Amino acid sequence: MHLSWTPLTLGTGRHNGGVWRTPEGAVVKRLVRGTEQPRHHAYWRRQALVAESGLVRRTPGLRAPETLRVEEDAEGITLWMDWVEPAGPRSARPA
Repeated sequence: MHLSWTPLTLGTGRHNGGVWRTPEGAVVKRLVRGTEQPRHHAYWRRQALVAESGLVRRTPGLRAPETLRVEEDAEGITLWMDWVEPAGPRSARPA
């Protein structure tokens, strides 16, 4: 984390090391190592694997923010994603 980044959350799970917004407008999420069993509900690599696969771009319906890059080191994985402005309540209602 850099001093110029704005924290968006302190982390909401055992493997979430934090989420920040950079001055350039990217969202940075840190995933910390956890269970190595891919079938486990809390498999720590899942979000990074889905982001790298492009799976969400190829399916209909809701979309995830664009993943800008994925970096892995000895302690975990850092995801860099586009910032998406929150939608107003009207846009969440069916037409």
